[in-house]
Amino acid sequence: MDIMTIIKLIVIFVFASIGANYVKNKFKSNFFITHHFLIFGA
Repeated sequence: MDIMTIIKLIVIFVFASIGANYVKNKFKSNFFITHHFLIFGA
């Protein structure tokens, strides 16, 4: 692979990690309620 491809992969990986952490922190308080509704359907 050339340098640009490696740089693109690194940038995508970094943004994916930041996005995943942001979403996880944003919805952490709502996760258990949502999970409960998904399991029991109530």
